[in-house]
Amino acid sequence: MTHDSATAVEMAVKSHSRVVDKVAYLPPPDDVLLVTCGPFTLSIKASSIPELASIARDEIKQVKLSAGGTSIIIEPADVYIESASLIIDEIDRFLKSTKVSNVIVDHLRG
Repeated sequence: MTHDSATAVEMAVKSHSRVVDKVAYLPPPDDVLLVTCGPFTLSIKASSIPELASIARDEIKQVKLSAGGTSIIIEPADVYIESASLIIDEIDRFLKSTKVSNVIVDHLRG
């Protein structure tokens, strides 16, 4: 767990909220994981998540969340993905792909 994700989990616990509220999988042709946090939903290509690379898409359809929303779970494949890290990595990847200044990225990280 990175410092950023540990902070996100700690903040969620202190505020008695979940790290992630909902998760769903849209099979091909979309092949995306939808991760909802409060009013925001991230659409993440399944192929960009290393833990999902070798998993059958039928297994990914069985995705669910842990009780506190801290883990994204695919039980048939014995896969547990830390929610906060996945979200932080995806936002970071997006910001880098849009060539946003490192100053802004550093500011967002606090």
